[in-house]
Amino acid sequence: MKTRANEAEKTWFRANRYYHTEKGWWIQTREKIELGPFTSHMEAEDHFDIFIEKIKVMENKSDDTITRASEFDSFVKNHER
Repeated sequence: MKTRANEAEKTWFRANRYYHTEKGWWIQTREKIELGPFTSHMEAEDHFDIFIEKIKVMENKSDDTITRASEFDSFVKNHER
């Protein structure tokens, strides 16, 4: 990973966002939103990719925080099971 001039190299850790229960596979976002259950780890990964892309679109689409929050809430509700 690139670092700024005169800045030490860091090791970044990524928490496992996927977990499994008797109900299926789940995703937990940084925002502590749980999405799922999904029938497989792969399905959960696919939905997480969709989630990330939707967030990127919303960030670029509007400078209106209320509009972004509303779209985000709507997206999450449609992906929670």
